[in-house]
Parts: sequence; C-alpha cells; structure tokens
Amino acid sequence: MIHVLGTETKETEMIDDEDAPSGDDFNQPLRQLAQEAQRHPHESVPRQLALNKLVNEILKSDRLGHPQRGLWSPSVYEYLYNKALQKKLLEVCRKKTDNYYPEFPVMAW
Repeated sequence: MIHVLGTETKETEMIDDEDAPSGDDFNQPLRQLAQEAQRHPHESVPRQLALNKLVNEILKSDRLGHPQRGLWSPSVYEYLYNKALQKKLLEVCRKKTDNYYPEFPVMAW
C-alpha cells in the first residue's frame, strides 16, 4: 500500500491477520445491531441498548481511520481525534441508523 504525504511518498506493508474477522463476519453483527435499533422508536431503551452495542463494536473493531500523527502535537492530535470520533458516533446514533440500508456495510457510513 502506498500513502502520499504531501510531497513525500511512503510505502507500507499490508499485514494479513488470519485472526481478523473477514469483511462479512465483521459486518454482519453491526448490520444486525443497526437493524435492531431501527425497529425501535427514538429515545426507547431497546434502541439505546442496540446503539450502545453498535458503538462498542465499532470502537472495539480497530478499523477506524486515524489522521497522520506527525501533523499535530500529541495533545492536539488526541483532542482532534476525540472530537471527530464523538461527532461521527453522534451522527451514527442520531441520523445514520434511520437511513441505513443493510446491503451496505455499516462502516461505510
């Protein structure tokens, strides 16, 4: 895989982790949780539980993108990453779940 960083080009190696779940093995539980949340009214306890499980699975997945660390100081990086993550997770809970179509991966949101 090649990443272009400004004018610098850096090659990175793809690591094939046999223990990592395949795409469908990973997406199916997320898909089920998103559909479970859709079945319940906003603000209901069952919907909140399904969304909580969905968010926890996303956070556990280690599949979230990270900006390049060298662009900011560690404290600024941490702040920006956490703000962006919070914004995305709120978006998932408030808007994206209602408009989710199960033929697409949840992580494509």
